[in-house]
Amino acid sequence: MPRAKKITSEDLCRLALDYQQIVAGMKITIPAFGEYVRSQGYAVEDYLIRRNKEVREHIEAYNQAIVQRNIDAVIVFHGLDFWRKTVLHRR
Repeated sequence: MPRAKKITSEDLCRLALDYQQIVAGMKITIPAFGEYVRSQGYAVEDYLIRRNKEVREHIEAYNQAIVQRNIDAVIVFHGLDFWRKTVLHRR
């Protein structure tokens, strides 16, 4: 007879969404997320989070979106021509 799950995938996904609100734009790491899950009263080790395919895919998608957003911000920043604007506004 298999052991009962310590936490369901739905609960982990819900906690991942809550944790996204807390970190607000930073990448999520499994150890940091594991600490958050344990602080919420669940006795879950990091390897159980890594093994959960749904949560792992959710975290990877979030991290990819954060990286893309940061790349877009850098591209926009480099696309701005501050020197030209300051020279034009002096006239």
